[in-house]
Amino acid sequence: MARLKQVAVRIGDTLQSLAVREMGAGANWRDLVTLNGLRPPYLVPSVYPEDRVAGALLWGDWVSVPARAINDNAALGDAALGADVQVVGGDLAVASGDLAILDGVENFAQALRHRLFTPIDSYIPHTDYGCAITAMLGLGNGPVVALLCAALARQALLLDPRSAAISAAGSVAGDKLVIAVQAQPVNSETVTDLNVIFQLPTV
Repeated sequence: MARLKQVAVRIGDTLQSLAVREMGAGANWRDLVTLNGLRPPYLVPSVYPEDRVAGALLWGDWVSVPARAINDNAALGDAALGADVQVVGGDLAVASGDLAILDGVENFAQALRHRLFTPIDSYIPHTDYGCAITAMLGLGNGPVVALLCAALARQALLLDPRSAAISAAGSVAGDKLVIAVQAQPVNSETVTDLNVIFQLPTV
């Protein structure tokens, strides 16, 4: 049986566009139907739970795709890691009078940071997005909290469909929790190092 990987259905997706992005060809949409046990209309173009139809997806849902189809698509290279607007200090970055864009490994690293700093269950269309670290920050500044937060970080980052392997370690330095992450994206042997710092509440 082929290994499966969970990916998010993006706003604006159709089954055909999802099949192109994740499986290389729009004609593979039928495989998505079979793998996920979907029934007509297969995908409802909405993020609202009241629009849900039994057996069909909504934008923001998770869908199973063959992991092989993602990992074997080496021709995409950095394109497999996507492109997005650069965010600096919570603001959109500007370059030459236009929005600054990150792509490839830089976008992958930014996406992982965003996932870690987003509280779990705070993004309505995609309640599994984010990380539970923020709920742990008031529990103390010791090594046990650091260890638990590292495990939460690894768990959250493995949900990003671009992650092939994640390792994370936590430590406390004064009033800061430091999560050191090593992330290997799909289609690459290169490991991206991230040091993510959370401010701990003072007692």
